[in-house]
This record gives sequence, structure tokens and C-alpha cells, in this order.
Amino acid sequence: MRFIVPIVAAFAAAGCIESEQDYTLNPDGSGKVAVTWAHAPLDMGPGDRKPDEAAKKAVKDEIEQCEGVDAWKDVTWTLRDDGKVQFKGVAYFKDLSKLHLHLQGMKLTRLRHVKEAGGLAVVLEFGDKAEDRKPEPISDEDAKAKVKTERAQYQQSKPLFESMLKELKSRVKVSLPGAVGAASNFKKAGGSAVECTLEGKALFKLLDELMMDDAWLTKQIKERGGLKGGPITDEASMQKLFGEKGPVRAATSGALKASFDYEAEAAPARAAMAELLKKFGGKGPAAPPSKGGAFKDLKVAGVQIVYAFDAQRGMMPLNTGQAGLKIALVGELPGSVLAMKEGRLEKAVSDAGDDLLPKEKFHRAIHWPRLSTDKGAVCFEVQLNLPGEKAKGIKELSGVLQYVVGEKTKSVDLGIAEFNPGAKGRELGAEIAKVEDSQFQQGHQQLELKLKASMDAIQSVDFLDEGGTKLAVRASGHWQQGETTQFTYTLKGKFPPKGKIVVNLYDDLKTYEIPFKVENVDLLGRPLK
Repeated sequence: MRFIVPIVAAFAAAGCIESEQDYTLNPDGSGKVAVTWAHAPLDMGPGDRKPDEAAKKAVKDEIEQCEGVDAWKDVTWTLRDDGKVQFKGVAYFKDLSKLHLHLQGMKLTRLRHVKEAGGLAVVLEFGDKAEDRKPEPISDEDAKAKVKTERAQYQQSKPLFESMLKELKSRVKVSLPGAVGAASNFKKAGGSAVECTLEGKALFKLLDELMMDDAWLTKQIKERGGLKGGPITDEASMQKLFGEKGPVRAATSGALKASFDYEAEAAPARAAMAELLKKFGGKGPAAPPSKGGAFKDLKVAGVQIVYAFDAQRGMMPLNTGQAGLKIALVGELPGSVLAMKEGRLEKAVSDAGDDLLPKEKFHRAIHWPRLSTDKGAVCFEVQLNLPGEKAKGIKELSGVLQYVVGEKTKSVDLGIAEFNPGAKGRELGAEIAKVEDSQFQQGHQQLELKLKASMDAIQSVDFLDEGGTKLAVRASGHWQQGETTQFTYTLKGKFPPKGKIVVNLYDDLKTYEIPFKVENVDLLGRPLK
């Protein structure tokens, strides 16, 4: 697909997506959009992931990866009989020009507004922003040869495009803050509403005609270096898709008035966002937090035994640093937790009476226990001495782990006003260490933020532009040294010159100990008979 017009390839890759977007606009460009889509998500997770888990991940991605969304509400999903996930939700935005819906990563449509004397107009674009690059000059002979190459590659992919586009349907409805005036390629849907529908069959027909058009293909190759991405905007294509020459555009006529009270609706949705994200797997406990107690369930998950070890000769079987018995345990916690701390092994005895407890304090410590994604289970390993020849199993293995819980949260404005290297804030020792183009993602920037706070205490970090709109920033990594944690965040495009950063912290953190004990298991971790 990479050889064909990227905008059409993106539509095809949408996997027969069906989408509806119902916009309600205010004169200042704020508004809301009711989003509905049905799609078979591309699940890159474990092969045994259940359909509902894949669906929740798709919903979480939709909530987090839309650009310019202030808040979501009424988010629901269902798994349809045909296997597709159906998503519904309402997104609030402060500025339509900064809104770009995720739609499972497919840049299907984008609505923008233009303020005019006495009113405003909306224009619907299809596809993502074009690459702004000048190609190397190419001769007529080379361009002619490339036309043949592009067309041959299209013919190879044509059946795939046709099958994938046949069910594509994207409908956009816009309720304007005034009566509808002049409109092209939008159909009126009432006194102040217009709508437009793009169907995959029409898009495939357009693609087929364009790929057989020598003049069009040659122009793409000479002026843009080939079939690059970008919105479909030319008048001929618009006429073939929607019936009229010109853009998909509608303007208001007469007085404007607010369609709804933005803050009255958006404020409660904004306040509920943290809980909404938790519901679909965002960071933070999804179940009541644990306040002490015992494991609901604890079992041996794996065993590693090394008998021979010679570090001087580089003989380190199973990549271990010593001979011994290592046992992996998995336990269901009594509730959700924020983070696990290191623990300690206190007793380890074989059924033959051998003391299996290591002498070194380091080896008795339990390092790097790992939490499950839902924060309700933990996996950890314990290192033991080798049992004697008479031992058939382990009589008792016991110790304690520590975990951290934080029930309340608070938001802290770091006091950073500019997204520039060296910018410092008033809170948490905040400092922006770097802002630079990403080495791994073209067209993206990375920002490194230093905070005097531990990872355990941080629920999330929000970046907002000068107008208060949340930026679609993704966490790309972190490292912690002492009391300072450095985070890396990635943004498509460039960070605005000004804005602010708000850190959502868990307040009143508490640390609890939880004991663990395994008894009467064989050397493979199975119950002794």
C-alpha cells in the first residue's frame, strides 16, 4: 500500500471503518462532537488477548490520542455480532482549528472553520496534512518510466483496495451557530445544519480513474516527488465524489448565537476524565485500593535451577550470576495498588530440613517486583540456595513485600509558561531539559521534563497550550535518580511557544506490608504428594 496514494491507502487500512461525527459549533469555534465508529482494531498485543481487552485498548487509544479535545463524556463500546468494536462518545473542544479526531489512527476527515465578516464558514477536508517537501528535479523520460511503475504497483494492489473500501462510510453532520447560507457539496439537514457522506465505492472509483490519468500522475511525480499524502481538495475530485466542483463548504447567513453553554457542559466532563481513563485501563487503580491484608491467591509460576557455575571461565548457565534455585511467584493482591516496593525473603526450608536462605542480604532481598496492568496482581522472584540431595521439595518459603497506595489526587500547575529548554517552574523543581525534533518519528518533537517527584506519586502529566487546550502528548520514557525523575514526551508537530504543564499527583501516599508464604511444593513448584 505504501506505493499508492497515501490518503486512499489510509482509508483502505481503516479496515472497513464506519464513522459518524455530529458537530455542534459555537461562534467562537468551541463546540462538541458526538463520535460513533465501528472498526476491527489491529491488535498488536498478546495472541491470547480477549476481544473485550482489545476493545478497551481501542477505546483508551481513542480517548487519549485525539488532538485538541478538552474532555470526553458518555463513552461506551460494544462488541458487535460481526466482530467489530462499536465506539460512541462525545468530545468537547475549545478550538475547532486544533481538533483532530483519532478514529483509530485513520485521518479520515477534518473539519475546520473560517471566520468571515458577519458569520463563519466550515470546510470539510479528507485526509491528513500534506508533506511540505520539494522533490528533486526529474526528466520527462524518468517521469514517464515512474508513471508505469506506479501504475503497475497499483494494479497489483487493486483487488485489495476494492475489497477493503467497499464498506467504508464516513458521515459528517455540522450544526452551525446560525442559519445555513451558501453551501457546496454539503447537503442541508435543517435550518442550521449540513451534512456530507463519503462512501468507499466512490473513493475507489476516483482512485481507479486517477491512476489511469497520465497527466495527473505525471504532475504528482514532478511536483511532489510521487504519490505523497495530503487532503483531497482539487475541484475535479470533489465533483466526482460529491457532485459539485469546489470544496465541501458551508457558510452561515445572518446573526450568530451560541448553540450551547460550553463551560456548563464541559466542566463536569473534564472533572470526570480521570475516572473515565481508569475505566478503560488508564494509569491509576481501577479497583478499591488495598489497605493491608493477605494475598487472595499466591502460586509458583516458574522455577530455575542452576547446579554448575564458573564465573572465571565465563560459564554462566541461564544467564545467572550464581548457582542456586530461583522461584517465580504470582500473587493476587487484596486490592489495587500504585506501586510495589522491594521485599525480603525471611524463611526458606526444604522438606529435608535444609536451610535454603541465602547468607548475603542482597540475595535475600526481593528486587523489582512487577505489577499487572490492572494494578491488582504482582509477579516476583526469590533466590534460594540449592537443596541437598535428599530434598524432594520445599516445606516453607515466606517473606514480605511492600506496596504503595494513594487514594486521593491533586493537580499541581508547575508554573512553566513556555515550552523552551531551560524553562523552570515554581513547583516540584520543574525544569524543561530539552525540546528537539524526534530522531525516531519524523514530524514529531520530544520534550524532556525534570521533576523532583517519584514515579509512584505521579498519576499523569497534562500539557496545555496558551488557550488551555490539552495537547495530544504521549509519554515516551522516563528514568529516576534519587529524588529526581526525568520524563520524555512526544508530540506530533511542534510544541507551541507558550502553555502550561499540570501534574496530577497522588496525595497522602501510604506504604503497607503484605506477607507471603508458600508451603509443601516440589522442586518444580507443584504441590507435594
